[in-house]
Amino acid sequence: MKKKLKITLLYILLIGIILLMLGGIVNVFMMAWAQRYMVAHDKIDMLPSDFTPDLIMVLGAKAIDDNTMSKILTDRVDVGLKAFWHYDGEIPLLLSGADTPGQNEVNAMSVYVNAAGVSDNLILTDGDGLNTYASVFRSKEQFGAKKILIVTQDFHLPRSLYIARSLGIEAYGVSSDLHKYFKRNYIREYFARIKDFLYVMSA
Repeated sequence: MKKKLKITLLYILLIGIILLMLGGIVNVFMMAWAQRYMVAHDKIDMLPSDFTPDLIMVLGAKAIDDNTMSKILTDRVDVGLKAFWHYDGEIPLLLSGADTPGQNEVNAMSVYVNAAGVSDNLILTDGDGLNTYASVFRSKEQFGAKKILIVTQDFHLPRSLYIARSLGIEAYGVSSDLHKYFKRNYIREYFARIKDFLYVMSA
């Protein structure tokens, strides 16, 4: 009985190691693949000169309340504004995230960019962008975008760009790393890359 239990545990351990290795391969592949489509927030001028997006999409993150953004979300929106002015304030901003009462991400973002001088007709909001895949998918299906510039943190960009280009969207990304962030964001993203890689492959 003890021998069978040891063999079972050994198989479980072996399967766990294999899954961990495959997850690592997916992460390394996605991050390396995405580098060609990413620029830092202070190097927006390095975006391809012939690339003019239909939308500048700022992906949501936690809001403090309906009118106040968290630090990570504020960084995304600040870089989104930088990209907006880079294109002379002519490309609409798509603010995508949850519109949960009490923590309305899209409302908090909208209030902020409006106060920064972006006119209402250039602010698009999507309260149904409940996750990265939904946000990117809806930029094409609901807002008709064929080319998008995605703004989010460096750890989040590879997955966002992978999803977009897998959906046939010509996408580039600007990293919004203005501060250091909690380690849990990086750990969560490790598993999220695996999840969306498998989802895209099976779609």
